[in-house]
Amino acid sequence: MFAGYLVTCSLATVLIIKYIGKKWTFVINHFICTILGVMVNYLNMYGGVLALGAASVNVTCMGIVTTYAIELFPTYMRAMAVCLTILFGRAVSIVFYNTIGAQLQNNCSNFIFILARLIAFGGFVGIFLPSDRNRMKKENVKIEKSKDKNEPCSSCSTT
Repeated sequence: MFAGYLVTCSLATVLIIKYIGKKWTFVINHFICTILGVMVNYLNMYGGVLALGAASVNVTCMGIVTTYAIELFPTYMRAMAVCLTILFGRAVSIVFYNTIGAQLQNNCSNFIFILARLIAFGGFVGIFLPSDRNRMKKENVKIEKSKDKNEPCSSCSTT
């Protein structure tokens, strides 16, 4: 059931990216998850579980980070950049999961606030990511021009 929820959220994220771009999807997703993380401490048990489950949508941002790694590095380094991005993400998650148990037992509410602050910091850093809206508009203009001339565009396959 949870996997279906994440797949649905991932598909919704793809649709949202089409309209507002990767950068702002990343930032808005982080700030929504920050608000939900803070709300966990103030809601009853069932509301807290729902808020924490909704905050797990932040997992969809890993795909956005990977696409930025692909776009920022030159062609001959892209495979290594993607591998290092995923490797670093997994290494951080292993360290995080080893510390989360003890912190939740000792300082549960403080730990949730710290997580919300970390996610907010990620959203703040996301503001400085390069915008992809201008590039998307340029590609659409190229496609429209090639349709007017009845020529294949550079991004279209001619197979």
